[in-house]
Amino acid sequence: MSRNEYMKELELALRRLPKAEREEALSYYNEYFDDAGPEREAEVIEELGDAKESAAQIVKELALKRLEEPKPERAARKGLSTLWIVLLALCAAPIGLPLLLLVVVFGLAMVLMVFSIFVALFLSGVVFVAVGIVSIVAGFYFIPSQLASGIFILGTALGESGVGLLLICAGCASCKYIYQGMAGFTKRLLTRGDKK
Repeated sequence: MSRNEYMKELELALRRLPKAEREEALSYYNEYFDDAGPEREAEVIEELGDAKESAAQIVKELALKRLEEPKPERAARKGLSTLWIVLLALCAAPIGLPLLLLVVVFGLAMVLMVFSIFVALFLSGVVFVAVGIVSIVAGFYFIPSQLASGIFILGTALGESGVGLLLICAGCASCKYIYQGMAGFTKRLLTRGDKK
């Protein structure tokens, strides 16, 4: 296999990567060949191994790099690009199709479960706050005629509103930890074969 054949095969294997990352990887390999010189071309190809394996390693490293980037630096489009790269890395990993299907189904189930928990916490909080507001109005209504009942209803209403606000905060805060947990799970899944 010649350098040109190797580079064409590598480019074909990397065709689904974003253009900037693909060009950066191809540029690195071209420089590697240039540094070695034409006389060591066969030796370099043997050292690098199969182009498809090299492409799988590039995709895997790029996915890990994207997962480790600080969150504020990521744009929405870059987040979708990261998801695409992670999916490519999973497909490029040497695992069977049933295992890949299991991981995808498990991932979807986890996302749905997490979304359900978030929605349940948030909606419970909204309901508690709404009931608290209605109870505050009722408490003020009862104060002139039944002072003790009115004060009791006001106290209960403030408690309900407080619980509602706590549930809303818990729902919002859980998103951060759930995202970190899912990113960590994906990172462990991608690096499980690298430990030697």
